[in-house]
Amino acid sequence: MHIRMKLPTPLNTTVLSAALAALHARVFMRQLTALILSAALCLASVPQPARAAGGIQFVRDAEIEALLREYIAPILRVAGVGGGGLTIYIVPSKEFNAFVIDGRRIFINVGTLLQSETPNEVIGVLAHEIGHIAGGHLAQLRQELRYATAVSIIQLILAGAAAAAGSGEAAGAIMSGGQQIMQRTLLSYRRGQEQAADRSAINYLNATGQSGQGMVKTFERFADQQIFTTRYVDPYAVSHPMPRERVAALSNLARQSSYWNAKDSPYLQLRHDLMRAKISAYLDHPSTVKRRYPKPNDSLAALYAHTIVRMRSSDYRGALKGIDQLLGQMPDYPYFWEMKGEILTNAGRPRDAVAPLRKAVALAPNDTALRVALGKAYVVSGDKSLQGNAVAELVRVTREQRDHAEAQRYLARAYGALGKIPEANLASAEASLASGDDDQARQFAMRAKQGAKAGSPIWLRAEDILQYRPPKG
Repeated sequence: MHIRMKLPTPLNTTVLSAALAALHARVFMRQLTALILSAALCLASVPQPARAAGGIQFVRDAEIEALLREYIAPILRVAGVGGGGLTIYIVPSKEFNAFVIDGRRIFINVGTLLQSETPNEVIGVLAHEIGHIAGGHLAQLRQELRYATAVSIIQLILAGAAAAAGSGEAAGAIMSGGQQIMQRTLLSYRRGQEQAADRSAINYLNATGQSGQGMVKTFERFADQQIFTTRYVDPYAVSHPMPRERVAALSNLARQSSYWNAKDSPYLQLRHDLMRAKISAYLDHPSTVKRRYPKPNDSLAALYAHTIVRMRSSDYRGALKGIDQLLGQMPDYPYFWEMKGEILTNAGRPRDAVAPLRKAVALAPNDTALRVALGKAYVVSGDKSLQGNAVAELVRVTREQRDHAEAQRYLARAYGALGKIPEANLASAEASLASGDDDQARQFAMRAKQGAKAGSPIWLRAEDILQYRPPKG
């Protein structure tokens, strides 16, 4: 967009030169800021996690999260990256993408999971992102950006001096030249980081006895998508290596490994297929699911997809028949028991959902998401005798994850059913805080504080929430 500006008369050339220099400075700083934001992320067009209400809602699913944790655990070990504080967020976008924004959070789109035909493809993507974390790339990038900011300030001073001397043209040239040099320097730095992360990922795969084929296939997909957009692009004006060059280098490196022909285990492949079926059943139109899993198809993945579609279509009898067939073949798979609980809950039988969810937790006792599902079932059962069980399950979760908004919301309901109002208000405050509604969090915290004994744990935590102010910027 070009905006035509009407200048005041009479025209003072010195003032105009200074104004133009200032305008160049503002444009440069805006562009540098945009570059900083994009460079701080691993891929372009990245949605940032938002605390604010109405922000991005991440996909939460016990089965998918457990599988991703299993995919990433060996990579974390060989990379020397502690997995305790690392969280994988599933972004509800069908685009093929993954990225990190710090050393604690990896974001992966559902599109990446749905489009990846093998576990190895997803593992390769995750290994690349771990390469960024293990390499300290974001911390290094922040140092580069501090240098870039310092240089930009010097250029602003020089441009201002040129403008004051009456040379608006020189001031503009200083800002324009500095802008191009800084952008190319930072982008070159980013390309180096991407190539380093590629090499690290292959090393991690080799160390864990896994193939780099999936990773190569992934980047071939990227190359096919970008070939038309990068055909006439300046290779020094992009933040990632040019697609074909990157694929060639990566393929050459991966093929040198003795694990090039290694395959995923049949059980891991099965779970991957089940995950893809589940994502499709929840996100795609039923007709799309039927085309993807046409009958006759007796695979477990196809049966899983059709079972979920039946549930979503309110065919609960058909859904229960399908999930019982699945359990008949895999009785020790906790996530089929979880699905049975979900079907029963949706069918208006939450009390009956408790037993299968208890079975799911018994099979996977360390799965937090399953405990939340069981806690929810206790709450919505309407059975007052089960509300103490709900509190026990949900407190166990919130002690480890205070910012688990869903667990806090159902914990508040359980406390309310038991008549423990200060505790209910505090849990509601925690849920609001985790969801980004700071005003509502303070309202609930005030109520919790008023109903609690001064100096008690509830009173002190409520006071913490009242004193909390979100960081600016």
